[in-house]
Amino acid sequence: MKLILALAFILIATTANAATSIPVSGDHSGVTDTTAITNACKKGQIPSLNGGVYYVSQITNCRVIRGDGGLPAYFWYEGETDVTTVIGVGGGRGVLTCPAGTACRYTGFTVNPGPGQACVVMDGVHGLQLDSFNCIDPAAQGGDCIDARALSGNYNQLLKVIGGVFIHCGGWGLNASEGAGLNDSFVIGANFSNNQLGNINVGAGFGNVWANNKIEDTYASNGMVFSGPQGTSGDSVIVGNVFDQNGIDMQFTSPDWYGVITGNISCTSPSAQGIMFSIEGSNFIAGGINTACGPTYRALAGFAPFLDFADPDPKYFDATSQTIVGPSVHN
Repeated sequence: MKLILALAFILIATTANAATSIPVSGDHSGVTDTTAITNACKKGQIPSLNGGVYYVSQITNCRVIRGDGGLPAYFWYEGETDVTTVIGVGGGRGVLTCPAGTACRYTGFTVNPGPGQACVVMDGVHGLQLDSFNCIDPAAQGGDCIDARALSGNYNQLLKVIGGVFIHCGGWGLNASEGAGLNDSFVIGANFSNNQLGNINVGAGFGNVWANNKIEDTYASNGMVFSGPQGTSGDSVIVGNVFDQNGIDMQFTSPDWYGVITGNISCTSPSAQGIMFSIEGSNFIAGGINTACGPTYRALAGFAPFLDFADPDPKYFDATSQTIVGPSVHN
């Protein structure tokens, strides 16, 4: 009898945590696929999206969703598609919302957001991992690719973006400009491109790593903006990124952001401002070799930043910038 009970408990536990295949319904209203995925998560199961196109209004109760795709279909405008795609039909702030107070992982598929929707919403979460995950908004009709504007808690938000394409969203590629900020997070090997308001906007935030990303094609908008109030941001690393065709690659409107920035490269066209660094506060920045086709440094008058840049070929936006930044630049 004890053996039978033990086996029963094992079976229940296994069933509760097992992956369950979600078939493609073809229901463009979003009702069928939303219900199937939501119900699987209610049972404690892990939805498995096994290829094809799913239509979803909003999923708010799933900690883990897996797909068989996650192919970086950057050239969607030439007809490239992922093998597993979730299309948002509207009806919620995001197609996927990581439940508050939990950690989540979404992997192996692409989301096309519906009107006004983010691909992913991260609120009150300590731990969200996106790997082999893409957000592509062909119509630029949605909101931010990743909406993290209402984060709460003290530090340790721990967003981990590993690879993936975040492109053409109607808002920002990653928006953490409000709330408690984005802290202790890693964005590595991703492509943020052509998002309508700009690619990355972080307000408050400490202990973040931005490494080996492609951050490009915002033209009149900006690649990365650090906009936290006094005393709320810094202690971060920006390393090995490629910036291309942005108005400003890295804009520091936070009055006292501090960190290390090294090994980045920037190129632009005459149609963009083409500024690599825009220093708009009393920032502390230690920089290794960073190189740009256009002006490397812009600095606004009225601030006294503490800078240390190794740069054999510095280029300045104007005379004011050279006066402020020049003494801190060495070969």
